Amino acid sequence: MTDRPWLSADFSAAGTSEPLEPTEPGVTGHLVHDKQSERRWSKGRYDIIGEWLVPASLACLDGLNLKGKRLLDVATGTGTVALAAAQGGAQVTALDIAEPWLTIAGARANGAKLPLTCRKGSFHDLREFQGFDLVTSAFGVMLSARPHQAMGELFRSVRPGGLVRITAWRPNSALGEIPDAIVGLTESLPQRADPTPWSTKAGLEQLLSQDTGQLLQVESRILWLKCSSVGVIARQLCRYSPPWIALFDRVAPSSKSDALAALADHLQDFSERTPTGGMRLRLDYAVATLQRFRS
Repeated sequence: MTDRPWLSADFSAAGTSEPLEPTEPGVTGHLVHDKQSERRWSKGRYDIIGEWLVPASLACLDGLNLKGKRLLDVATGTGTVALAAAQGGAQVTALDIAEPWLTIAGARANGAKLPLTCRKGSFHDLREFQGFDLVTSAFGVMLSARPHQAMGELFRSVRPGGLVRITAWRPNSALGEIPDAIVGLTESLPQRADPTPWSTKAGLEQLLSQDTGQLLQVESRILWLKCSSVGVIARQLCRYSPPWIALFDRVAPSSKSDALAALADHLQDFSERTPTGGMRLRLDYAVATLQRFRS
């Protein structure tokens, strides 16, 4: 039996985890959702993209004592980190703005018989989620277009002395930037997220409020993603990954093939041949550990 049973759980399993609370359109209690963001992040197949990132996502939990701790997993996606934490004995709340991914997270929990509280919400407003021992976000909060606000919300949700653990793409990495060739093919872009401040000491210290918390550690790591070709990865990103779908939606139909080729060329710079003749793509990321001041 796998040590992560939810990875193969039946997504259509009947539910025993706590259901999503009934809501009015766009509202959960006092939490007002950005409906445009909700639609954007609900596109694609994060259940597929999230599986690529499992080893890196689980780095959010490395070395943490989980038993009996209250943990909030922000931008949980399909729940990889949340479910691992629940298996480790934590009392876990999984939060995401996209209801399709929360449904999958709940189904995974049901299939693995793990307790999980699923809540719909945004990392820009965590006022309903406070007093957690641990707050995690694996490749999620890095996508905020308002990073100072998002960082403040993470620290609002963790108790004094509690820890925040984040994974994010490194600067100048395969997925840490949008190639200039693609930007040149898009219509005018709205304010877009830059994930890299979340993965560097200087960037994180700029996001932190001096009277709120401190940065304990930033560790650089590498995830090698095996693939038959970088062209396959490029096509799947554009088909399944919500942020890449949103970007390519702003490319004129006549230029989409050029944008796809530009993405493949960019990924090629971070790939290498394996001894068996396949390919692997280097994904550079960081694991950041922060702590809220005790008083």
